[in-house]
Amino acid sequence: MGDGPALRVSVPRIEASPAVRQATNKIVTMTITERTQDTVLVEVCGEPLAQTDFRQQLADGAYARIVDTPGEFWVARRQGETITLVASRHGIKQCFYTVREGRFYYGPTVDDVVKASNSPWQWNARAIASVACYWHTLGSDSLHAKVRRLGAAEMVAWDGSALKRHTFAEPVASRYPNPVGAATEFLVEFIRRHGDGAILPLSAGFDSRAILAAFLSLGRKPICFVMGHDGATDVRVAKSIAARFGLELRVVALAPKTYVENRDRILTRTSGTKTPGNWHTWVGAKTLAPEKGMHLFPGSNGEYARTFFYDRGMIFQAANALSSLSVPAFLSAKVRRSARFPSGSAPELAYWSTPAGQKHFTSVLAARYGQGSLGDLIDDFYLKERVRNFIGNGIELYSDILPVRLPFLQKEWIDAVRGTSRQMRLNCRWHKAAIGKLCPPLLEFPTDETGTPMGRPESIKEKLLGAPHGPCVGYSPDLLNTTVFRALLTTETLRIPELFGSSDLEQFLTTADARSRDVISLLALWRDYLVRSGTSIDPNIVNRPAVF
Repeated sequence: MGDGPALRVSVPRIEASPAVRQATNKIVTMTITERTQDTVLVEVCGEPLAQTDFRQQLADGAYARIVDTPGEFWVARRQGETITLVASRHGIKQCFYTVREGRFYYGPTVDDVVKASNSPWQWNARAIASVACYWHTLGSDSLHAKVRRLGAAEMVAWDGSALKRHTFAEPVASRYPNPVGAATEFLVEFIRRHGDGAILPLSAGFDSRAILAAFLSLGRKPICFVMGHDGATDVRVAKSIAARFGLELRVVALAPKTYVENRDRILTRTSGTKTPGNWHTWVGAKTLAPEKGMHLFPGSNGEYARTFFYDRGMIFQAANALSSLSVPAFLSAKVRRSARFPSGSAPELAYWSTPAGQKHFTSVLAARYGQGSLGDLIDDFYLKERVRNFIGNGIELYSDILPVRLPFLQKEWIDAVRGTSRQMRLNCRWHKAAIGKLCPPLLEFPTDETGTPMGRPESIKEKLLGAPHGPCVGYSPDLLNTTVFRALLTTETLRIPELFGSSDLEQFLTTADARSRDVISLLALWRDYLVRSGTSIDPNIVNRPAVF
């Protein structure tokens, strides 16, 4: 377990089954950006697009087929006066649009759309409340009241006078006789096809370790990096793993100065919805300074293989059996964890902290995701909201530095995981099974500061209450209390009169909890950027509580 000399470790070699090879045999490395008689722009991240099929589908206007092309992307196509936007199945790659004075504007960030349309900034109170509660916006909201985000698997068409919107139905999920094994095989096959020039963010957790196990099962050794200080659990575990398997490991320190100096880039790439405490993805990748030709393999959406928001063993099983009671209780508990705003906040914003506002949040989400069991709600909300809006922001920041590959967002892996039993999706059992099949020695390393091996049999207590997943990672000190950030957040920067009136935000932040500090500081930094970049601020706040 120490950082001694590299040992020779034998790991099993996994060959893909015929079904897996057939499902992935059309993937080729290609990204399309072209101008022809019809103007076409493709913004892509993750799995590369298939050149021949994609071009033919564009030519045919077969948008329903384009949606399910492997990868995360959006397409903009201009044909005369008509502009058509289409998003990939999960809608991870961000695209925003608005209509102003009879013209249609779109782009990869809200800032692009606001500046192109010469729009004043107008706060969306509902979106602010979503970030305060969930760390991300919901649905098609952005922080701007009149700028929408292109939805997952959505087509938006502007014909010069009116907008038409359509969401393509999800295809029937593939079924596999052994979904646990199929999910493992799809992971390995993805690495086999896309694993050249790989760099892997390695932590003490399960997702990155499952990806590493797939690499090692193929006899490949990716370059790894870990973020944090030397005493952090992630760093200690990553060093031990790297020493055991002879991996190159780069330890990346996260300096608050780097956050401050690059805040405008981070803010604009995430359209003002990624709080400073979660900027480490961009800062870490930038500090790493990767070589040209490298591809990053984050574990994004690996949590889908477990019951992310309530992975509590038999406690979850009981709650799932009582879903008519547990679903509203679960949604209400999430809303109550929201960040706090000072007294004197604008009524449109303060509404969401009232019982009526909180009830509205829960009722809308219950109507959208709560029609099945608690487990169904958790799965759907995680994949369609958290992955798209929160984790998607992290992917956006990573991909600003270097290309990303997303093994856990491929359709076949998701379909296989959907087919696994709920029992397998508790206590990280799929991860343990996959790692145990691909590279058993990786189960010997801990996931937290207790030093308990990942592969140790579950205790009765863990079966009842759930097993630990890994450390609660703090990649840097309390960023907003560092000297460099306190100097940035001056009284003038913190003045957001249209949201908080004459409230003394600086004084409020000295006693507020970390979540509230993070959210309010995000709003202050974003507003400061808008003003410095020449965007006027509309004093009127918009609140449309009907839908997200």
